[in-house]
Amino acid sequence: MGKKILFVTNNNALNTSFGAEQRSNLLLKAFLANGFKVDLVYIGPEKDSYCPKIEGVNIAYWNNGTIWEISKFNKYLRLLTYKMFPTSRKLSKIINGLEQQNKYDYIACRYLQFASLAGLYKYAHKLILDIDDLPHQSFLTNVKANKVSFIKSIYRRMMYKSMKNETLSWIRNCKASLLPNKEQAIEYKCIYFPNIPITSNNRTKFLPDNKSILFIGRMDYSPNYLGIDAFISNCWDSIIQLEPNAKLLIAGKGLTDEFKKSWESHKNIELLGFVDNILDFYNQGNIVISPIIAGAGTNIKVIEALSLGKACVLSKFSIKGFEDVIEEDTNCMIYNNYNDCINKVIRLFQDQELCEKIGKMAYNNVADKYSQEFLNKSLKKIIQQDYN
Repeated sequence: MGKKILFVTNNNALNTSFGAEQRSNLLLKAFLANGFKVDLVYIGPEKDSYCPKIEGVNIAYWNNGTIWEISKFNKYLRLLTYKMFPTSRKLSKIINGLEQQNKYDYIACRYLQFASLAGLYKYAHKLILDIDDLPHQSFLTNVKANKVSFIKSIYRRMMYKSMKNETLSWIRNCKASLLPNKEQAIEYKCIYFPNIPITSNNRTKFLPDNKSILFIGRMDYSPNYLGIDAFISNCWDSIIQLEPNAKLLIAGKGLTDEFKKSWESHKNIELLGFVDNILDFYNQGNIVISPIIAGAGTNIKVIEALSLGKACVLSKFSIKGFEDVIEEDTNCMIYNNYNDCINKVIRLFQDQELCEKIGKMAYNNVADKYSQEFLNKSLKKIIQQDYN
């Protein structure tokens, strides 16, 4: 009888339309590659009808729009910063029923917050927890920009400390915890499980004299829309003055009318919305911008663009987690401030040979280091600890 795993995820592991889904899909593939029969539990907040049949995957539960309520007592404990990650009785009951019926060899879950919501701490001894973004760091990133009173700042520090302590408790007790950032994985004694692009092993063509800059990302995710908004506000008009034929192509769903109106007031910006074919999008330009200035995880869009042979202009924040493959001015450009960003974009426009060379080096340095095979082997090591 084959090994059985219950895979709980708050996004659709059968789809790959954005970064979080891609990582869930990569995990699912790794489970299947290691001989697991997978019971999939999708607990996403929105109804998702995309549910193809895949050999080895049984849909154990598929959310149709249920909101996972937590008790008033749990809310009170969170308010007191005693327990920052609450549990939903309804969801935990579903999970307990599946576990009692099937007696899984392992349980896996995407994100600590949802592992807690599903009541998985009691199964920590066989839980493979994909932390992905450290919750306390995400919290710190989201609140850093907002100035508050002294009292509120003290309260936030209490929340941060409680989140960090709970995170460490989960990591200590879980069978295995996964992180996509190598340095964080070492620091927190987790397993390095990188984000890899679904477009790996492809390479786009270089377009001579092309003046387009590309950006892709979900536009309802604040680090994405705030990052590209800052780039437009601080860099784009200057780039247009120096290179009138330059274009900025922005792909991604979820953009609000407010930002749409603001960005369209600038020259030569095209908002493409959701793109069906990522490779077709990347084939429209040689340069990719990643002006991200906030966030807790790694930016899969960076490694995706590098693996496709694009000349990337990156904020220092964007390279977090990819330091082992990034070589400044060799396989990418990294900027320190917005004037530096403008200068590096213009340099790539004006020096086509350099632009093409950086793209080639990016492809050569990255394409073989991020693969599904690497993830499969990483998961195999976790399992072998129990079967050797």
